[in-house]
Amino acid sequence: DGMFVDRCTLLSNSWGQLSDQGQEIRSHVYARQTKPINRQENPSGYRYVLGTNQPSYSSFSGDLPAGVSLPARDNTVDCQDHPDPAECKGTVSHYKSCQIYVPDYELKSVTYDPATSLVAVELKGRLRRNDNVTSQAILNTQSSREDYMNVDDNTAGTPAGPAAARSDENAVVEYLRYKADGTQCVLRIGDQSGDASTLSDWESNIYNGACFPRFHFTKQMPKVYADGNVNLDQHDTRMTIDNMLWSGFIVRAICEGYVDQNSDAAATPTVEPPCNDVYCGQNRMYDYKYSSLMLQAMDNRWFTMHPEVAEGYNWEGFGPFAQMECYADHFNQVAKSLNLLTRARLDLPIIGVRHRTQNYTAKTFTAGSPDTGCSYTFDATVSDNLPWVKGTASSWSYSVPSTSCHPHDLTLQSTKVASLDPVGGCGVKVDRIDTEYEIAFGNNTVENMAKFALSDELQQMITVSNGYGYMVADQQQFLKGIATETATLQPCGVTIDGGTPAEKHFEFSQEEDLSVVCKTVTSGVLEAPNPKSGALTDLLGTINCSINSKSTRTITFSNVRAVINVPLV
Repeated sequence: DGMFVDRCTLLSNSWGQLSDQGQEIRSHVYARQTKPINRQENPSGYRYVLGTNQPSYSSFSGDLPAGVSLPARDNTVDCQDHPDPAECKGTVSHYKSCQIYVPDYELKSVTYDPATSLVAVELKGRLRRNDNVTSQAILNTQSSREDYMNVDDNTAGTPAGPAAARSDENAVVEYLRYKADGTQCVLRIGDQSGDASTLSDWESNIYNGACFPRFHFTKQMPKVYADGNVNLDQHDTRMTIDNMLWSGFIVRAICEGYVDQNSDAAATPTVEPPCNDVYCGQNRMYDYKYSSLMLQAMDNRWFTMHPEVAEGYNWEGFGPFAQMECYADHFNQVAKSLNLLTRARLDLPIIGVRHRTQNYTAKTFTAGSPDTGCSYTFDATVSDNLPWVKGTASSWSYSVPSTSCHPHDLTLQSTKVASLDPVGGCGVKVDRIDTEYEIAFGNNTVENMAKFALSDELQQMITVSNGYGYMVADQQQFLKGIATETATLQPCGVTIDGGTPAEKHFEFSQEEDLSVVCKTVTSGVLEAPNPKSGALTDLLGTINCSINSKSTRTITFSNVRAVINVPLV
């Protein structure tokens, strides 16, 4: 296949769909026909973009039926119900084989042998490999290569294991067998998309294993030699703008992997038919564009190579002047822009949320001048410091979105309801229900197998950073009781004697105040705000009318977008 084709998204079924989501993704990674997806040019971080290319959680033995992906072969149970990594080897193997944002290998040395015209490249550390071969040695012989693959595939096991998932190391070993031993590369988990199947034009008799090596090198920042003193010696290297140009290029290249600082706050919810639910979709958190980053960092649309001391400052230019000196202004431009790249987006299928509710009650005896029977009041207030009494808590639940309109949405809710209460003295009683929720990686849920798609370094970043979160629609609703004077007695009203004229009629009703914002949340406790001051009634015994003051707070999780805060070190 082409040199930039990512094996982990090859023949993607979800990317080949005629859906809006499929078309959106293809516009970035594969601008040709819908399928087969065999010319995609995506970075590793796009492997699970918008929740696509998830490996199968199903289990099938023997020959796979039509439409079933390869990871299902190695699952011994239905992993949706039994999320034990040991029983769901196929799913876990795909995630391990197709991790996102894996750090580059580092070169230790590159040497040329003029006698053989060969170049020897030595890496720092060993290639990434499967657990079976952690201590397995590899010699440059046919028998050693065969021994390695037998251990990797566990062919000596009882029963013999299937082909191990694709790793960097077994790919090189298989390529050497292909070149030196005449053995074809085996098709393995990780050699195609997690959802590749006959529906996306995958056929086991057409494709072999993805073992042909490709090497991509990342150029590091050039270093300028200086001996550490304050003298400009002949052997020192003069620092020019050329040394900073590469850093400006790198900023331009990497900024689109980070979330725009202003997009989260400026994001607005969407009401989408046919459900007309309010939610914050995947398109509501924007990545940095280079021009946006530069504007936020320096009020300038580009990294300028011409310092402020140059005439005509703020040129974009086509290159620096010959041997132009490097100024602090050049460094400051890079530093200011990098300081804004603090939140990176992770697209992984981690869509479930663990949650439970906790009940509280409180009562205050300043009920806002109720009538003598404690049946109504015109202006009840709710104190900010209520004497909460903790009640019962529900058991923990784990919810995976399954609604028909937005299959990747999940809504959690908290409430506070203020009502008149005559028991033990007339006052205002507030019933409160909080929702505690956790979205951290766990050990007993199928979605949390996605943690295996993160390298050890990324998992550590999530642990030591300031949390990570999900984009949600945060909605607050207030229902406030109001009393309106009317000419005659209404269905939800009272008559008050006194004054001029002698009788006054008041009708009770509720008005609604609703607001929704999009924001990023982490695990925590969802608590509704205090209800607003207003009229309350407890007229159920007479005219079957009860008016309370209620506040509700809900958060609706958009599907599978997590955001991690990158530690600044």
